[in-house]
Amino acid sequence: MKLYLKIYINSQGASTLEIIKIAEKMGFSPSVGDYDFVIDFETPEEYGEILEELHRMLKGTKALYTVSGKKSSEKSGKTKFFFGPDERGVFEQK
Repeated sequence: MKLYLKIYINSQGASTLEIIKIAEKMGFSPSVGDYDFVIDFETPEEYGEILEELHRMLKGTKALYTVSGKKSSEKSGKTKFFFGPDERGVFEQK
């Protein structure tokens, strides 16, 4: 599964290079297209850990971000979207 990250940088906050270094330190790779970075994850727990770490690392940079998790079905090749925790705090694929 993949988690895609789009970052909106604020000119009053951390520089673009600082934000890139943060993303790369977390293991994100540059992505071409609608998102700026991508990282692989295996489990819903890992997905949650990445989100928590991302939030912690970007705190104070004045950067805004959006994420999208996707899973490609090996059989059909179709993409399923992976959403965050439900009302119980449990991560489930939809």
